[in-house]
Amino acid sequence: MYNHARLGRDLAPVLLNPVPKREGLVAKARWTRWTLVAMLGVVSACWVSACNYRELTVSVVNREYVPPPAPRALPAAPAPIVEPEPPPMEVVREAPIAPPPPPPAPAPEARVLGDIYFDFDRAAIRSEGKTLLEEATGILRNESGRTLVIEGHCDERGTDEYNLVLGERRAQAVRDYLVGRGMDASRLHATSYGKERPACLEHAERCWKQNRRAHLVLE
Repeated sequence: MYNHARLGRDLAPVLLNPVPKREGLVAKARWTRWTLVAMLGVVSACWVSACNYRELTVSVVNREYVPPPAPRALPAAPAPIVEPEPPPMEVVREAPIAPPPPPPAPAPEARVLGDIYFDFDRAAIRSEGKTLLEEATGILRNESGRTLVIEGHCDERGTDEYNLVLGERRAQAVRDYLVGRGMDASRLHATSYGKERPACLEHAERCWKQNRRAHLVLE
């Protein structure tokens, strides 16, 4: 587009300065030519400006309004990560420790009640022996949780086999007597040692009669 301000600056000296009279007709003709050129330039510039203005106006009018682009939406902020709460800890309560059971009561010590003596090669209970058995019966009744061991013994005379059988007969005679007095047979244990455990070691009658016996032990 032509610059009007520049055109004005170019024509001002031509239009305002009078033609010097001294130059004559040549100067006048030159002035007239340049004046026409300048006027044609002004007309051309105005025509071009008018055309351009018209085209610009039509272009602006016919141009469709294009709205400015919408602002770009910012990306959504990521959702905060919520860590799940840990499950509540279960309080494990230890079961109370039961006190240990009391120790069992000590077994009562064995106690010797005495000896029932027999005649040589016999298993019959003599009268003095029955007195001791009555005392044993009373002890067994008072101490119901205990048992009585009846050991049958013999002197050294005779064979081992014979004395084992004789000792068994003597122990069994005592057991039968106590059962007859009302004692529980399960609490009475009869056994025989024959001549294996003599109470006296002398080889005489006064020692042998001490070995022919039924030994009573309360357990």
